[in-house]
Amino acid sequence: MNFIEAMQAMKMHKKVRRPVWSGKIMYYFATSCTRDSAEYIAYHPSEGRVSNQIFPCTQDLLAVDWEIYGEPDPDGGMYFQDALQKLREGKPIKRRSKEDIYHPAIHDTIDDRMFSVQDMEATDWVVLEY
Repeated sequence: MNFIEAMQAMKMHKKVRRPVWSGKIMYYFATSCTRDSAEYIAYHPSEGRVSNQIFPCTQDLLAVDWEIYGEPDPDGGMYFQDALQKLREGKPIKRRSKEDIYHPAIHDTIDDRMFSVQDMEATDWVVLEY
């Protein structure tokens, strides 16, 4: 896919990357900032620190080899961005692979620092039904 199609995929909460980045865990994804609710593209470089300070190079913008990076859990898990939206709607969420529960009654302020990079990459988020 080209960069425009990759942008459309990011707006649908997909992570995108280029295969020429092989051997490195790097991708872009769209997310919203908790401070101003604006959407922006974040970058996850191989060093593991997520950043919203990205500047795609011309080769990346003109490339037609963009691909989806990772897919949701086949057992019905969801992306972090979708789970975060559910939390904002007042629904408790958790990852299947962890014990931690994020409940709106307990976490009245949602802060990006509450979640690790691994949490943000995970596709095993679920909404808890009580």
